[in-house]
Amino acid sequence: MKHSIRISDISQWLPAIAEIRTRSLKANDHVTFSLGKIKPEEIRSEHIASLSCCLQYLQDRNISISMKKLMNPHWYADRVFGLWKIDEGTSADYTTRLYRHLKVLNPEKDLTAVRMGINELIYNVFDHSESSDNAFIHTSYDYYSRQLHIACCDFGIGIAKLVRRFHPDLPDDKTAIRKATEFSFTTRSRPHNGGIGLDNVISSCSDTDELFIISNKGQIIVQNNNMSTFALDYEFPGTLIFYRISITELPDIDNDDLDDVYI
Repeated sequence: MKHSIRISDISQWLPAIAEIRTRSLKANDHVTFSLGKIKPEEIRSEHIASLSCCLQYLQDRNISISMKKLMNPHWYADRVFGLWKIDEGTSADYTTRLYRHLKVLNPEKDLTAVRMGINELIYNVFDHSESSDNAFIHTSYDYYSRQLHIACCDFGIGIAKLVRRFHPDLPDDKTAIRKATEFSFTTRSRPHNGGIGLDNVISSCSDTDELFIISNKGQIIVQNNNMSTFALDYEFPGTLIFYRISITELPDIDNDDLDDVYI
């Protein structure tokens, strides 16, 4: 059976990705993705990471895929920035290479918050997603504005559902996501998961940074040092976290400090 997914507006990207999980797809079906008038510059890291999870989901079920006006070689061409499949064997190497490259581009900046943020997003997949091997991270860097975009997506259980499993009294998914960002909150799903995580990432955001978390039917957005929560009218199948960091807002390192680029 043939299926068509048309994304005519960038605001419909994530609902369209979520829709895949609601369709009755079987092995040997075929799914065609196509874009409307979406411009390449509208597509950010969160769109690429979520699409990658979607394609992995289809591939794992032996569903063939075709794309129209969708793939951009620049998404994957950069040897440092770009798309990376998350797994415990190679993710440390990815983080190290990314950190080193950013250090070369910004030698005067203390990149501790960047390193911590990337690690936490990856650990979130290992600790909370229950996603098997369907998780991706995409990073891009604007050399002019010196902004780093990081998006981490998994098609697992979702932070919201996992938190509500441990706290069934929480009324909805947006409240559960907010709970996950509280200081030292943890589900203790793995031995090293001691509770220092998303709250550290959020607290490191400057007033020019942006962070959002989408999971199941909830979303939080952190902008201008304020957090807002929203209920979604669709259910995202897992967790998507986007983090935009303004490198210019990071503190300068002391001249006497040695540049340690190892993690």
